Amino acid sequence: MHTWKSRPPPARPARSTSPPGHWRRPEAHWLNSPPGATSRTRPPSPQPTRLPARQGEHRRRRPDLRRRRVSRRARSTVESDAMALSVTQGFDLFLKQLTPRAGEREAKARHRSSVQASLRTASFGVLWFRETGSFTHGTGVRGHCDVDLLVSIKAVRPGSSETALEWVKSALKSSFPYTEVVIRRPTVQVRFASGAETWEVLPGFVTYRGGATSVYDIPGASRGWMDSAPTAHLDYVNEVNERRAVTGGAKALARLTKAWKYYNNVPVSSFYLEMRAAQHIAGEPSFVPVWDICRLLEKLDGHQLADMNDPVGKAGRFAACSSEATRREALSKLSTAATRARKALDAYQKEDHATAFTYLDLLFAHRFPSRWQS
Repeated sequence: MHTWKSRPPPARPARSTSPPGHWRRPEAHWLNSPPGATSRTRPPSPQPTRLPARQGEHRRRRPDLRRRRVSRRARSTVESDAMALSVTQGFDLFLKQLTPRAGEREAKARHRSSVQASLRTASFGVLWFRETGSFTHGTGVRGHCDVDLLVSIKAVRPGSSETALEWVKSALKSSFPYTEVVIRRPTVQVRFASGAETWEVLPGFVTYRGGATSVYDIPGASRGWMDSAPTAHLDYVNEVNERRAVTGGAKALARLTKAWKYYNNVPVSSFYLEMRAAQHIAGEPSFVPVWDICRLLEKLDGHQLADMNDPVGKAGRFAACSSEATRREALSKLSTAATRARKALDAYQKEDHATAFTYLDLLFAHRFPSRWQS
């Protein structure tokens, strides 16, 4: 019988031979597996557990944070390298951007022969064709230029202008059955390429009221007939535009007013705006865009888009809108435009170019160039 003093000491655990801090593999469960067990039947060794990330740590990179830092640096670099434009320079750049490209003219003109052939075979007969409108006058706006074609009809003028429009629509629809052909007074529109290449065909009946100048009866903007002298009107615009004091001013101002119309969806006649612009420049000693766009818009707002007398005295009065409803809509947008143009001009006179650019950008529906150019 052993006493407590004679009992053997308990066995001490085997000392690890691994260096300090080294991870020791836990005892494998298969050490107690029965004899004959192979590595294929042994259970997998447990893997070390990955501790969760501490608060504030990111397991992966944050590229969004890096982009944010880079964008701040890039913005500061651009502002330091950019050049501030004056209001005059801003208008120069804007007018260049409004000028149609040569390819745009070529794309729209590719259908000329087929349109003319379609009308020549019609039963009403054709005397001649004449291109009119902004492309011919040099007052078109990039992306908003349609080809206007005046067709002089040989047949006797019908009592209703609607009948003449239906004649032209039927002839074009028979030649282009898969193309949209619609009446949009005072013209018939042929919308090639889903409207990207639109032709506007205007039926006209030549009269002898203008003497040596060809005067036509054409459909009115809303109903009935009206006089048109396209060659005389083009000569008038060119004559005003070539005045030495305002060289290029008439067509530039017409292009600016048309840009305001297109960018703000104002239902007003482009021809009316063009003739009003030429009439305004004809009485001015010089052309300064920020001044003249403001004064013209204020004039139009002041007389509430009243009908205009023909400045060459060859035709009747020009209407601004096709109906009273469209006139009310146009007047509402015109009032806003005149206010913005006046605020831009006031800022320009105070040499506050930043404010002037802000109101000009609003005037042209955020299409006016930025003041800062790299």
